[in-house]
Amino acid sequence: MSFFGRFSRNWQLIWQLTIREVLARYAGTVGGLFWAIAHPVAIVTVFYFVFTKGFDAKAPDGLPFISWFSVGLMAWFYINDSLMSICGSVIRNTSYVKKTVFPLEILPIVQLLSTFLLHVAFLIVVFGLLAFNGTEVRLARIGVIYYMFCASTLIIGVGWFISAVEVFYRDTSQALTVVLNILFWCTPIVWSANLIPPEYSWVLDWNPIKYVIDGYRNTLLYQHVNLPELAETVRFWAFVAPSVCVGYLLFRRLKGEFADLL
Repeated sequence: MSFFGRFSRNWQLIWQLTIREVLARYAGTVGGLFWAIAHPVAIVTVFYFVFTKGFDAKAPDGLPFISWFSVGLMAWFYINDSLMSICGSVIRNTSYVKKTVFPLEILPIVQLLSTFLLHVAFLIVVFGLLAFNGTEVRLARIGVIYYMFCASTLIIGVGWFISAVEVFYRDTSQALTVVLNILFWCTPIVWSANLIPPEYSWVLDWNPIKYVIDGYRNTLLYQHVNLPELAETVRFWAFVAPSVCVGYLLFRRLKGEFADLL
């Protein structure tokens, strides 16, 4: 309730900082926001040719590999880029930390929202790709909003935690890079979950990122939108809900010491 109260009182400030953050990322470049789309599109293109031409990779259920892979990578980029940006959100804004009346809890939220706007831009590009590959437009596909909410909740819970710890231990961002690289290959983004032996399937079951990526794919790619199993949803929120509470409480507990360390 404390968080929602602070959010409602500062939503205009959050929005202003979000827009400034988006513009600052590409300030001074000729391409501007074009690079926000060019970067993921280039990666999708490279991975597509490597895995389809080099490894003859196939998507499950006869789906076009480029569509299947693009949707999964789009969801991954949102999680990866948000966490990397949030991790240093406090130490990059020392001027705000020194202000005793500034609500520091919103700094990770600003980073999340700025990445979310770029995620929406990439989503529009992916919609065009799906339409080109013959994916039907259905009202039920609006259910992807639920999985965007799931991803955002996961990000902000972990983000509050790592942004607070980063102030005390600057190795946090380096460790995060390693962890995210491992998670990328441990999550079925470029490979199908059907390839993993049944005795190791429990590892994927407890991977919250897999729940988000599967949700994006089940909502956007199939003719009939597939709902997640109840057990998968319970496992996801059993991890995410405590993460949000612990991350927020830890951030509030430690923020009083930020100014002494920056």
